[in-house]
Order: sequence, then C-alpha cells, then structure tokens
Amino acid sequence: EYNEFYDFAVYLLKTYSGTGKKFYLGHWEGDWHLRPELNTQSDEGVTPEALQGMTDWLNARQRAVDDAKRRTRHHGVDVFHYTEANLVIDIAMKNRPGVANRVLPRTNVDYVSYSSYDSLDDIENKLPRALTYLAGQVPAKRGVAGRRVMIGEYGFPASVVPEAERARKARQIIRIGLERGCPFVLCWQMYNNEFANGHE
Repeated sequence: EYNEFYDFAVYLLKTYSGTGKKFYLGHWEGDWHLRPELNTQSDEGVTPEALQGMTDWLNARQRAVDDAKRRTRHHGVDVFHYTEANLVIDIAMKNRPGVANRVLPRTNVDYVSYSSYDSLDDIENKLPRALTYLAGQVPAKRGVAGRRVMIGEYGFPASVVPEAERARKARQIIRIGLERGCPFVLCWQMYNNEFANGHE
C-alpha cells in the first residue's frame, strides 16, 4: 500500500510540476469498510482489529504521500490524501464506533470528507452539526492550510424528489458548506443512477 501510493504521488508531482494542479487521493464512504454488510443496527462486527486495520491503512497511505512530497522536487503542484466518513450523525455522534470518532482522530490525514446522506433529512440542523463535529475530530496538521472538512457527496434520487425540491435542497447544502469553508461540496451525481432496467 505504501509503495503504490508513494510511486503514484511521485508520478503526479513530477508529471504535473508547474501546472498548478492539486490532486486529492482518497476513498468513498469509509464506514462501509467497517460495516461491509451495511449493518447500522449493531456494532458487533466493528471489531478493534478492524478499527486498527483501517487506521494503519490510512496512515500508510498518508505517510507515502508526505514522504513523496518531501523527497520529490516539484513546484506548482500538490497531492493530498483524505479519508471519508458517511455515518457521522447516525453512528459517530451517538458514540458508536465509526470512522469519524474511532479512526480519524488516530490518523494524520490531510483532509476528511463527509458523504452526507445521514444529514439530508434535516439539512439545516444536522449538516452544520456533522461538519462541526468532523472539524473537531481531524487532528491538527502543519502544512495544510484552511479548513480540512469537505462534503464529498450529497444527492437526491430524481425518481423520488421533484426537480425544484432537489434544486432547493442543493442550494441549502452548498450554502452551509461555503459558510463553513469546505474546500469542496460535491454532488452525486449529474446522471440519475436510481433506475432499474432503463426505467424509474
């Protein structure tokens, strides 16, 4: 894991030096790594070994990126590494084991991303609370400027939520993200994937 991330980061730094590009390397919805059966009703499967394994995995990736940046001559390009939590309101903030409370604080990641679906039933109240909570969980890190919590995913199925309502909710999320200095607020997705066999 370390070698692959190190080699990839070196490639990006050398290939795109001077271009002004920034690369963010991460993964999606880390709480499902801890709960591969998508079980949110029980914490039985979230073992200390799984929590430690995910922590070690993220730290190996981050160490590779940091080492590559330190050892590789480059300018006008940057590479960052992030983890993503997706059960912040439903799990971590209830003091149940999750990425946000049992993994993230023991890492050295550059950024944390929030796949925000567990906040979208009460955007104005839950989303700010989740973003504030994550900001308090991500460890301080020298060399990474600005806010370090981003909204990595939000979206509403077109088959359930009318277009005008989707637009209104999207504006709410984007406003909250901007108010809290999120470097990214990413929509899932421009194409509707809530279809089966070509039909809603």
